[in-house]
Amino acid sequence: MLNTFFVTDPAPELLLNGTYDATLVALSVLVAVIASFFTLIQIDFAEQNQNSRINRLAKFGGAVAMSGGIWSMHFIGMLAFSLCVEVDYDPWLTAASIFPAFLGCWVSFDLITRPNVTLAIKGLAAVILGAGIGTMHYSGMEAMQLGPMLGYDPALFGLSIIVAVSLAFIAIQARSKLRDYISDNNTSIVRWLGALALGASVSGMHYTGMQAAKFVSDSPVISLEIQEQHTQSLALFIAAVSMIISALSALIHTASKYRSVAADKAANESRLAAILETAVDGIITINGEGIIKSCNPLFERILGWSEGETLGRNVAVFLPKPKEAQTGVAFDIAYLEQFKGVGREIKALHKQGHLVPIRLGIGEVELKDQSAFYVGFITDLTAQKQMEKALIEQEARYRTLLNNMPGVAFRCNIDSDWTLSFVSPIVEQLTGYRAEEFMSGQVHFSSLIVEDDINLTHDVVEQALQSGKASYSLEYRILHKSGHTRWVLDKGSFEYDQAGKVEGIAGVLLDISERKQMEDELRAAKSIAESAAASKQAFLANMSHEIRTPMNAILGFSEVLRESALKPDQSKHVNTILTSAKALLHLLNDILDSAKLDQGKLDLIENDFCISELLDNVVSTFWYQAKKKGLKLELTMSHTLHQTYHGASDRLRQVLVNLLGNAIKFTAQGSVELSVESSHDDYVLFKIADTGIGIANDRLDSIFNPFEQADESMSRRFGGTGLGTTISRQLVELMGGKIWAHSELGKGSTFYFTVPLKKIAAFAVAQDVHVELPPLRILVADDIQQNTELLSLLLEKQGHSIEVAGDGLEAIEKAKMQQYDLILMDIHMPGCDGLEATRAIKAYEQENRQQETPVIALTASVLGEDRAAAKAAGMAAFASKPVVIEDLTRTIAETLHISIAHTSIGVRQTTNKQLINRARAINLWGSEARFLKELARFWEDKREEVIALFAHEGQFTNVVLQSIHTIKGIAGNLALETLFALLEQIEGKKEIDERLRTKMALIIEKLDDVVGLSDEEVVTNALSEGDVFLFKQNLLQAKEMIDEAQVEDDVLDALLESAPLTYRSQVEALKHALDDFEFERAEEILAQLMSTDV
Repeated sequence: MLNTFFVTDPAPELLLNGTYDATLVALSVLVAVIASFFTLIQIDFAEQNQNSRINRLAKFGGAVAMSGGIWSMHFIGMLAFSLCVEVDYDPWLTAASIFPAFLGCWVSFDLITRPNVTLAIKGLAAVILGAGIGTMHYSGMEAMQLGPMLGYDPALFGLSIIVAVSLAFIAIQARSKLRDYISDNNTSIVRWLGALALGASVSGMHYTGMQAAKFVSDSPVISLEIQEQHTQSLALFIAAVSMIISALSALIHTASKYRSVAADKAANESRLAAILETAVDGIITINGEGIIKSCNPLFERILGWSEGETLGRNVAVFLPKPKEAQTGVAFDIAYLEQFKGVGREIKALHKQGHLVPIRLGIGEVELKDQSAFYVGFITDLTAQKQMEKALIEQEARYRTLLNNMPGVAFRCNIDSDWTLSFVSPIVEQLTGYRAEEFMSGQVHFSSLIVEDDINLTHDVVEQALQSGKASYSLEYRILHKSGHTRWVLDKGSFEYDQAGKVEGIAGVLLDISERKQMEDELRAAKSIAESAAASKQAFLANMSHEIRTPMNAILGFSEVLRESALKPDQSKHVNTILTSAKALLHLLNDILDSAKLDQGKLDLIENDFCISELLDNVVSTFWYQAKKKGLKLELTMSHTLHQTYHGASDRLRQVLVNLLGNAIKFTAQGSVELSVESSHDDYVLFKIADTGIGIANDRLDSIFNPFEQADESMSRRFGGTGLGTTISRQLVELMGGKIWAHSELGKGSTFYFTVPLKKIAAFAVAQDVHVELPPLRILVADDIQQNTELLSLLLEKQGHSIEVAGDGLEAIEKAKMQQYDLILMDIHMPGCDGLEATRAIKAYEQENRQQETPVIALTASVLGEDRAAAKAAGMAAFASKPVVIEDLTRTIAETLHISIAHTSIGVRQTTNKQLINRARAINLWGSEARFLKELARFWEDKREEVIALFAHEGQFTNVVLQSIHTIKGIAGNLALETLFALLEQIEGKKEIDERLRTKMALIIEKLDDVVGLSDEEVVTNALSEGDVFLFKQNLLQAKEMIDEAQVEDDVLDALLESAPLTYRSQVEALKHALDDFEFERAEEILAQLMSTDV
């Protein structure tokens, strides 16, 4: 196919050469340029209207115009070419040849009318447009019907395409560049220049392509006349087609223009309507006669007139009349002239008759060939006027506030004079000067500041500024106009301008002269209070010494008398004295403990202890008291609770005794429960719950106050000093814990407290044993003769050599004369006291290089200062008064580093335990026969309970746990070590597993063997009527003693020794009741014992 399309080497004699008609050639170029011009109009219109429909319509019109121009130019150019042969055209192919040009123009125009067209897009558009032009040309050439063969020179063919693309690109780029250099007013020039370039592209491609065409003939040449006649008719047809295409393009452009203008008009009308609808002002238009032609909705909202009621009315209906107003309503153009170009505030008439404050502005509009009209802009000032009124009222209130506030409001500059730019009138009351005098500069505030405080004010303000603080506060003195001094509190804030520079200070000055006077009075009162506290402290120390000194003699000599040979009635009297003195000492200790806690002078002594033994001891103390009242006393220990702790166990016991005692005292029926569990961190939570009388909510806080109870009648009904809960609170807080209570009147109370206790491993504690000391030479220094006599008597009985000094000076002289093993030195002695004497003795020993003699302080003081002073003086230890010989002996042993043999107790283990520790059992019961009797009785009474425990499945109930606790206590008293240890494990776990069940079975079997193999004769003798008679005789003696309101320890000891195991707890409860002088409770316990069939 390409062999027939391209002709590379035709025979010269066969080639036909044509000629051109210059007129038609010029016409073809003109048609191309004109078509390009109309095309560029459409392209510009498409770029200006990016609306999709109008944009597409404009591009379509441009493509029609340009493709029509290309097609017309081609065929006019073909008519201008003349060959010596007859030429005809295929009508369908001729008509179809326009479509490649149309498609090329449509696509290229779509590319170059897009926003942000790049050079690459322009190049692509030029290629597509050149391709469309070339395709149209060569398809139009193919429509030719002639005798000679038509072929193309390949080089010229390619050149024609290059010419078309190049000239198209030049046209597109030239149009773009020319618009940058030529103003918008000369768009026609740009279009014509672009049309020339685009027309040249079309014409250049056509005539270059004609040069590439080669006509090769093999037949004679036709006549020229026939060719010319045919050419003229075809030219008329093409001219007609070109006119139709141009008319169609113009019609498309007109339609596009009309649609664009219509759309713009509609958009403008919509924008104008939206502006009028959403305007914040009322807008009306008025003609020259004052008739309202239009108004927006806001006009109706401001004045109440609807649009229908407003249109056609004279504007004078709504405007206020001038002072020289007419009687009738008429339009006064002169009146409106004052509102032209400016806004003025007036009042307009509302539809409802009231006046509305508005701002009115008038603008005159003059249109060509139309009469002038006015546009009025109405702003509703109702809210603004209300705001102004509120501001005026608020300002008046502020001024009233400033005039009546206790402080002086001010604003000042930061300079050496503190120049005031504003100050409230009340400044006259503070300084004696009027506000006007400060504002005018007649008086400077800095001149009123006391000279000693001037630098302070500047320093404080400067420091606040440098540290970036927003405010400052300081106190200083000023001089009143009358001459007296006043204290002021100056609180100010810094004010800054927009650049961040400090402009001044705004603040307030408060007169604090009365407060300063009150502070002075409070300081004086504090000094007096501190003096009173010191006097109270000295009184407390003296009272402690004065009371404990005679108490020491009473208790000491009572002990001595009780050990001597006395008649029965004398022994009773001595026991009564001793018991009463101990009770008095207990009460005194409570009062002094409270005093020490108030002053923070009480020291805590911490030690290692087993919490289960401590709790068991406390509960056992109150067991009989609860049983007597018919109360259920329960102890619940959480399984998460550790066994051994380090803490102040004595103080913890004191708190528990106080709270548990109160719970039982104030509970008539029901139960009392002590629960203990681990809390957060190392804290332990204690809870004492009762079903007693309860406490009213308004009295819960006051029960922890000294000497207060839930109500005034309680001290009469139940007794007590009201110090128990107070001391408990103080002790708990001293230990680092917290105490609180919940209660409901008539239903009971629950007291909670937490204390920090450090968990430790199993420990060893020294049991109370009889301490034996080697014979010692001891110097006793005390100014009270009874004290020296008592100490001499007690210590000489232990084999010690005692010398006595009546005061400090005598003690110094004796210490210089003889070397002692130990000195017991009273702290408070007349003349030279114990501290001074100790210092002198120590100094003497150092000077003479003698061995240092240990000095133990004898003190009845409860104050920590006395103990600290004793340590500072060189005393090695302390012994409290009244003297307890066992405690004193132990203190001496510790001071002299004498080892004391002791056994160890702690967390009991089940390993290496005996079934029966016979040595301990005989020591407890006095004889093997007595022990076997009690063992047989125990096993007879409790064997079934132990077997039931062995068979129990699952967790134990509280009833079962209470039974285990009871059996464990009896097993301990019978020295049944393996059973005791096993029950302790079971009690802690609250269940029995297979391992413990196996051990329990072995113990039951062994106890059955032991009890069964016991000597029946021995057991029978142990249960003889003689023992029963002795126990009953001791009960009768105890009854006689109680009837006489006496307490005899030997009677109680004999009763306790003869009591069977099953009654031992009741006898101990009887002894505790008598120790507390609760004779009524003792009588009840005794009656129960005497009514029992032993």
